[in-house]
Amino acid sequence: MESKKYDIVGLGACGIDQITKVKQFSDKDNKVTSNNVTVYEGGVTANNLVQAAKLGLNTLWCGMLGNDNFAEHLIEKFKENNVEFNVKRSGQTQFCWIIVNEDGEKQIYIFPNTTNLLTPATVENNFKDIIEQSKHFHTEIAVIRLNAAIKGAEIARQANSKVFLDIDGDVDYLLNKAKIGTKEELFELIRLSDVIKLSKSAAKQLAGDKEIVEIVKELLQNAELVAITLGEDGCYVANKEEIVKCPAYQVNCVDSTGAGDAFMGGLSYAVLNNYSLKEIGSFANACGAHCSTQMGARSSGSLSDVKGIIENNQKN
Repeated sequence: MESKKYDIVGLGACGIDQITKVKQFSDKDNKVTSNNVTVYEGGVTANNLVQAAKLGLNTLWCGMLGNDNFAEHLIEKFKENNVEFNVKRSGQTQFCWIIVNEDGEKQIYIFPNTTNLLTPATVENNFKDIIEQSKHFHTEIAVIRLNAAIKGAEIARQANSKVFLDIDGDVDYLLNKAKIGTKEELFELIRLSDVIKLSKSAAKQLAGDKEIVEIVKELLQNAELVAITLGEDGCYVANKEEIVKCPAYQVNCVDSTGAGDAFMGGLSYAVLNNYSLKEIGSFANACGAHCSTQMGARSSGSLSDVKGIIENNQKN
């Protein structure tokens, strides 16, 4: 691969997460009280870049932030985590309300705000030169507009950068209610991607009446690697030759927020280091597992932390 300045450049969401821990989730007929709210940093693509940086990779995030104190806080956190950034600023920064129960499960309510203002023209005019300098280009099907993600992926492909796509969330909701793009744009972005990571629920939605293994095979018609996260059941990782299932690591799950994002950062690290298919899945699982042991979407671990998760589980 030709010499590039950055291991990973990411284009996607970044914002503030306001998290509360409760004994149980509410329903439509009851109230639940809480006595705690803590502010953390979040955003799918920004989170997986922080994980990658903690593993020692050279990363840069680009996207939209507001003209507010939230943005200043996020920029300082990028600096602390050794993630470079190129930011277009306007309006109010994205934020989320996140509710976490005693089992570490979560409910997330996102207010995209200025993230919705990211357009193909913004990407072309502000981030093109940076994306061209990436070995891996990360983007998402989560919050940002699909047409902006497509523009970033097109630039990356033209520059011979690998495109990593994180499909994070309810695809039907994202298209039909959040209206981040059309079904045609969804499949165009998938077509442009070399590595695709998606949740079990997203895989089932894309598969429809088919088995998950069938959608994996379909995605591999264009992609070179597909990973499906399965939560406590681990993950599937597949290339054109084989599909392997990697078991999850046993940890005390405090908060699963961001575990999939950490998985994505670990996936990119493992691919860059030419790990075998099974090693890729196991390493990415360990990144997600470590993140879930603490509160907040960026509770990702260093390389020694992640290797510690792997070694401790091997002993047991």
